[in-house]
Amino acid sequence: MLQYVTGICMMNLEEKLARITWGKDNYFLFFHPESAQEILKSGTIINKDWVYDILHPWLGHALLTSTNNKWRNRRKLITPSFHFRILEDFQGIFNEQSNILVEKLKKQAENGEFDIVDVVNLCTLDIIVETAMGAHVDSQSQEDNAYAHAIQDITSSILQWFTKPWYWFSPIFNLSFCGRKFNKGIEVVHQFDRKVIREKKKMILKQIKENKVIDNFEENKEGFGIKKRRALLDMLLYHHIKNGTLSEEDIREEVDGIMLAGQDTTTMGVSWTLYFLGLHDNFQQKVYEELYHIFGDDVDRKITTDDLKKMKYLECVIKEALRIYPPVPFIFRRNPSSLEVDGYNLPPNSSYVICIHAIHHNPTVFENPEVFDPDRFLPENCEKRNPIAFLPFSAGPRNCIGQKYAMFEMKTILANVLRKFKVYSLDPRDKILVSADIVLRPIFGIRMTVEGRCKN
Repeated sequence: MLQYVTGICMMNLEEKLARITWGKDNYFLFFHPESAQEILKSGTIINKDWVYDILHPWLGHALLTSTNNKWRNRRKLITPSFHFRILEDFQGIFNEQSNILVEKLKKQAENGEFDIVDVVNLCTLDIIVETAMGAHVDSQSQEDNAYAHAIQDITSSILQWFTKPWYWFSPIFNLSFCGRKFNKGIEVVHQFDRKVIREKKKMILKQIKENKVIDNFEENKEGFGIKKRRALLDMLLYHHIKNGTLSEEDIREEVDGIMLAGQDTTTMGVSWTLYFLGLHDNFQQKVYEELYHIFGDDVDRKITTDDLKKMKYLECVIKEALRIYPPVPFIFRRNPSSLEVDGYNLPPNSSYVICIHAIHHNPTVFENPEVFDPDRFLPENCEKRNPIAFLPFSAGPRNCIGQKYAMFEMKTILANVLRKFKVYSLDPRDKILVSADIVLRPIFGIRMTVEGRCKN
């Protein structure tokens, strides 16, 4: 599908949008920032298309999948959980889990080639569970982790759903092996979520009872009376206990939604960045020199948020990897009203497809788009570029709520890895086949090797 849609877009560069008719449905493809911004910046075209329905058994109607006023209310409620000060609290988790990843890579260095996606995926899973829920699944430390397997079963089943239209009929899908695996995975995840929510709620109610006033459980206080890192779950339980605006199932939906949005995307962001650095030794050396300038010979020093701000070139590298392989290659929206874009009148009840991958590879937007060049994102090279030209985190009112979180996490993982290892990619780009399911991922993984760096 990715190649098909991108091909259509590249054949119609002058028009900036194209239409595909499927039965009675109109799908308008947007593959230039000037036309895409009409959709993304709109405060009314915010509802997702029907293709996201497959996520409802897992996420319900959380922020990621909700519509209209429910989406607006949830967005307003959850936004404070991604405040910069709270992200600083999470930095310890980013360090701790990425250092476990480093230890695993030391063993991989002895064993030879491995799939970097599999290794990074467990690290980001442990991070998102701890930061979102304040819980531990320790997937990096357990070879056979039920929660990690359940997440994998869910996401792989969703890929099958997208690629096999007969699965779009729920009775057929639910009776299939794929559907049973999907529903079993959801059951495992939901059971874990509900257990954590009940235990955390019980703990908080006990603290409130001991203090005899709920004022000690205020949203602006550190950890709502818990002098530890504040997880998303703490904030949601605050609203549940204080004013009853959220039920326990509402909380479960939102936590699952954040975990879906925050794990696979960062997994692929880190994996693709390491892949490109493994292909281009000159860029890897520049990143290492930047890190050496920050940390010197102290490769074990914990990374702070101030350190992250100094990683300017690493950020350029990450952005260029996300440009070539955006984790979310498409965004689907549904508009009940008509709309005029670029001189065309789009009829009501049409579906809009923001083709992020096509925009990122559009030669009228990025010169030589297939060339990996982090210098594109140096400040002087971004000044005149349309801000909608780079969309790994979407844009407008429905942009990714956790983009700063994702960048902090990716920088920390990459910096801890690259301070200690030199990475090598074993396959050129023409040998990497990608699939666009929930995120853009390599069908057969990314083969890499690592080599420990000698201390200077």
